Amino acid sequence: MTTSRAANEGDQVREHPKLGLNEGMTIKEIGWGLDVDELFRRRVQGLTDSPLVDEGYTPPVDAVLLWCRATKNPSLRHGLRQAQAALSRSGFVWLLTPTPESPRRVHPVQIDTAALRTGFHVEAGPGIELHRWIGTRLTRPPSPDIALVRCGALPR
Repeated sequence: MTTSRAANEGDQVREHPKLGLNEGMTIKEIGWGLDVDELFRRRVQGLTDSPLVDEGYTPPVDAVLLWCRATKNPSLRHGLRQAQAALSRSGFVWLLTPTPESPRRVHPVQIDTAALRTGFHVEAGPGIELHRWIGTRLTRPPSPDIALVRCGALPR
């Protein structure tokens, strides 16, 4: 895990190696609001060397930044469905939720449940910690059968 300090901002961004983002990737942002971490948004745009696309962008994207709060739409499950519809086959989601101190936090069990019900897998290991946000990386299972087994849908 590395730590970097942004010039003129003073906020630390601890990141999972390179966030999995590369130059040329298309990143869709869902759930933007005035409370999002602008430093993190600029960092993502710097890593990909392209602007974030908004919810109106329809071609498949390489990754989604999903800002989700407990008291604001889109709901977590709705946001994950939007992300799933937007992603390319190998795409992933950075789910950004307020820190545990926030009254708008999303509890980890809610994340696990929503991810499972929408066909995502919560990656183990360190996520990212921003000033007032926590990032959790969600991926699709390598095989659709894995999601079915986890839900108990396949016959034994």
